Amino acid sequence: MYKSILLPTQRSFAAMKRRLGSKTATGIFYMERPFFDVDVELKLPNITLNPTLDDIQDAINSTAKTILQASRQLRCWGMINGPPTYYDLIARDKEVVKSVLLLTGSIEGVKQQVAEYLSHFDKYAFLWKQSLQVGPCQRAAVPSGVVCLLVHGHMSERAVSSSLCYTLHQPC
Repeated sequence: MYKSILLPTQRSFAAMKRRLGSKTATGIFYMERPFFDVDVELKLPNITLNPTLDDIQDAINSTAKTILQASRQLRCWGMINGPPTYYDLIARDKEVVKSVLLLTGSIEGVKQQVAEYLSHFDKYAFLWKQSLQVGPCQRAAVPSGVVCLLVHGHMSERAVSSSLCYTLHQPC
């Protein structure tokens, strides 16, 4: 009975680990979707993730705990001096402990990669950190080498040798 409970527990942790990985697993007929869809959002004055990495880690920890808690519901049969449920046996298994430890620290390993990715948006920070609300024929300073053209509410960017941003939505 112990092995019949241990095997699905290990498979559940293996499935979590596989779907939380950074590599996309594809087959010929289907692609396994990751557990989390993470959006990059502008929440003034910062670029943030939604859900946050801490929220994701909390969900992973909660799921790992729930998988382990399932064995707490199963009573040991015929064991006179053994534990009352299979939870104690499953929670002490070396492979289960290793899987739980890897999952509970899984997000720590990607924090640096996420920070590097989010830093790519720093070059656009002037758009939300400086006031670009200028009237017709007025100019707003932007970092050297960038010109922003605001035409009917759409922002486009070009690299040129100017350090001015012109609003072109109204004729001068």
